[in-house]
Amino acid sequence: MNWKGIVFGFFLSLFPVFILFKIFKGRFLFVSNPYMKGALMGFVLWLICALLFYIDAVSGAIGILRSESGPALFALLTSSIQGFITAGIVVGAFSKKF
Repeated sequence: MNWKGIVFGFFLSLFPVFILFKIFKGRFLFVSNPYMKGALMGFVLWLICALLFYIDAVSGAIGILRSESGPALFALLTSSIQGFITAGIVVGAFSKKF
């Protein structure tokens, strides 16, 4: 795996997962364990980002992939799933302490 993608995904998803934890204080879907809930939230956040890139690739509505750095950003995002999940687990650990 690309370590740059993992770090990119970690820092990109850390703040949004914190916000999602504040919104979903109880259960998220069917999970109540904070570590699993964080991992699931990170994965769902990555799926949303991947869906945005897919919609942009098919229709060109957003225009991210048509720019010069679009394909590089797409490659970085596809290798960042571990970073998203790790950020969710870290947020779950912090929510367990507080």
